[in-house]
Amino acid sequence: MSLVFPELVCPLDRQSLDADATRLICAQRHEWSIDASIPRMIVDRHNYTDAFGLQWNTFRKTQLDSYCGTDISLKRARRCIGPEAWAFLHEHPSEVLEAGCGAGRFTEVLLGTGASVTSVDLSNAVEANQENFPQNDRHRVVQADLLRLPFAPRQFDLVFCLG
Repeated sequence: MSLVFPELVCPLDRQSLDADATRLICAQRHEWSIDASIPRMIVDRHNYTDAFGLQWNTFRKTQLDSYCGTDISLKRARRCIGPEAWAFLHEHPSEVLEAGCGAGRFTEVLLGTGASVTSVDLSNAVEANQENFPQNDRHRVVQADLLRLPFAPRQFDLVFCLG
């Protein structure tokens, strides 16, 4: 059973957004593009993230357990999340915010728990993430700044930020 993803809101004024196929817009006329099915909700362009985007789009499978035939990411995520939260993710329908998703090293692990995952990154590594793990009823990808997230408070059961 999938959950309904937390609603996207304007990262500048927290107002609801109207959407069409190519953009999101709030009542204050702040406009955000949707490109390659990914909402692009970046307020300030940070050039330092370009290198991360290039790295993860070039080597998008390098750290995926399924690609490397390992369980390194799984073990690390399980250890860092802790046994109680790990069990909760497997036993309850959960909404997870993956902050700083990159190409999806931990997206793969989080989706494996059965949770619905919203993967967010400031860089265009979101494109590699979407290519590795296409958006569906349990996975959503958003390009956004973690300091100006496009969500209302308390919308997620777990916020995951590792690495």
